[in-house]
Amino acid sequence: MQRHAEVSDQLDDLQVVAMEEAAATILAEAEAAALVEHHAAALGALLAQHGARYLALATSELEETVEALTRAGDLRRSVVCGLAPLLGISLEATLADLAAAAPPPYGERFLELRLRLLQLRERITDLGDANTELLGRRMTLISEALREVTAEESPTYGRPAPTRSRFVRGVL
Repeated sequence: MQRHAEVSDQLDDLQVVAMEEAAATILAEAEAAALVEHHAAALGALLAQHGARYLALATSELEETVEALTRAGDLRRSVVCGLAPLLGISLEATLADLAAAAPPPYGERFLELRLRLLQLRERITDLGDANTELLGRRMTLISEALREVTAEESPTYGRPAPTRSRFVRGVL
């Protein structure tokens, strides 16, 4: 209620409710992004320690959190679209535009939340790049191992490789 009292001289009740709703949805989006960051870090740790053993499970969980982040972003965009006419900004306004048009203390809150989202996006991108690199190194090792196993000439330490019939005779 204190926030409501601070801006009551500038905004009517509908605008205050709209600002609070926008702030809450932006915060929910930031929390969803933090969850994506957590799952991306967990995926990286699993890849580093266990290789691809848990890759399917970790990827599935990461996909679910990315979908939740997408839904939170969609919700934020719809709330901003509802708030845009009240602030006289475009329906396609960015968070920076919203922060610039919003009266105090909401402008500052929106800027803080925007900064938090940008930082999370950067960390998620870094984790994604690291996970891709780690997975790529593992795939290269697997590919090299398979190439060695399936090579026409397997290592025989200088001796000729036995033919199939010699091998079968040795077993019988």
